[in-house]
Amino acid sequence: MKSLLPLSLALMLASTGAAAALPDGNPAEVCAYMTSEGLIAGEWHVRSPGEAGCSTPPKEIGGGSPPNNLVYLADGNETAAHTLRLALNLNQPQAPAMGLQLLLQASHSLSLRVTGKRLPPQISAAITSRLGNASATVGQVNISVVRTDWATGDGYNLQVRFE
Repeated sequence: MKSLLPLSLALMLASTGAAAALPDGNPAEVCAYMTSEGLIAGEWHVRSPGEAGCSTPPKEIGGGSPPNNLVYLADGNETAAHTLRLALNLNQPQAPAMGLQLLLQASHSLSLRVTGKRLPPQISAAITSRLGNASATVGQVNISVVRTDWATGDGYNLQVRFE
């Protein structure tokens, strides 16, 4: 039990730090961040006490069935956003180029909005290589790229997260 206390404390501090990291978590503004990229989110919606967010409908990219798509999501609580995500679902992984380009462009735009700075090179490389598994801190904002391969082997999800 004693050994779990430092881990619990570290997790609590890490989650508290992430919640405070976004310089402007104003829900109305955060939901509109990706409008210029054609990703138009709905209004901030409280899903349950302490849990709220907004998201865009999937922006279909290319052909195939189902097509690749890009989504913008913001999560937080009733009064502030804590995590922003761009998620590229590669349903047609043999044709990733257009989707990766749109994810990279949207990520650069979101980085400028959130941090005032360009996307770090290691984040751009993690997107274009399709490998994910990279992170960088810009000011107080942690930016990460995470790839999740689907159990079916038919595709994967590549997310860029700002926390």
